[in-house]
Amino acid sequence: MGGCCGPKCSKTFVILYNILFWISGCAFVGLGACVLYDKSYSYLYTLLAPEPDKYPREIVDYVAYASMGVGGIILFVGFFGCCGALQESKCMLGTYIFFLILICFVEAALGLGTLYCWWTFPDAATAKVTLRNQWTTKYTSEPHFTAAFNHAQYSMKCCGVESGNDYYKMYDQNMKTFNITGIYPLTCCVLSTDYQDEEPWVKPKLLNNARDCDRQDRQDVGKYRYDKGCMEEILRWLWLYLIIIGASSGGLALLQILGVLFSLCLMRNIGEEP
Repeated sequence: MGGCCGPKCSKTFVILYNILFWISGCAFVGLGACVLYDKSYSYLYTLLAPEPDKYPREIVDYVAYASMGVGGIILFVGFFGCCGALQESKCMLGTYIFFLILICFVEAALGLGTLYCWWTFPDAATAKVTLRNQWTTKYTSEPHFTAAFNHAQYSMKCCGVESGNDYYKMYDQNMKTFNITGIYPLTCCVLSTDYQDEEPWVKPKLLNNARDCDRQDRQDVGKYRYDKGCMEEILRWLWLYLIIIGASSGGLALLQILGVLFSLCLMRNIGEEP
């Protein structure tokens, strides 16, 4: 049988495809491990959750474990594909195709789920109101939210929900800002890059000893303090990751379909002379 569905072509493709398949499995495992290790994902989820009490931050850990589980399954299933192709075993190839179809459905569901999240996520105005309510009631009083917001201000070089004026308005109204020293928290300030702490947003180190961060001179405020709001930066991060996850899931699902088709070709051609 000639063409791309011939014995040699289909066998070669199945083996090469499985190399890519294994790489994707390693990527899933690595992604899950990264999400578990890097607190950024848990922090940003805390700031973005539309109903924090209904959707606890532990969901991020569950997603990480699920990603590692899918990666492990992919690595295991790839074994059947390679062995089935090399040994020309219809039984192993059939098992491989079955699991490949299941994984394809999982990845397609992930892509559709990402699209659903994008479609149903509250608009920017609603998300801003939700974050502001949390910021007003939880900042400095709830440790995880405080760490999450400080991390966002530190890593995204932003200050407050809409702008640094959020702290100034609060200070002007109450003559204090969440029981912090000065008008602005240190994570709003331009900080030193000389850190020994693994979490510099927890113990920020000012670039200068003086609290120039509290200055209200609009002409040179950027030298000492970040002024753009965090909401805009957080949403930009969310949309970017939704696009990456959705596109990757859709692309992998299409690749799985090609793997199924060439594996079926190889099964049909087993026993034929090249």
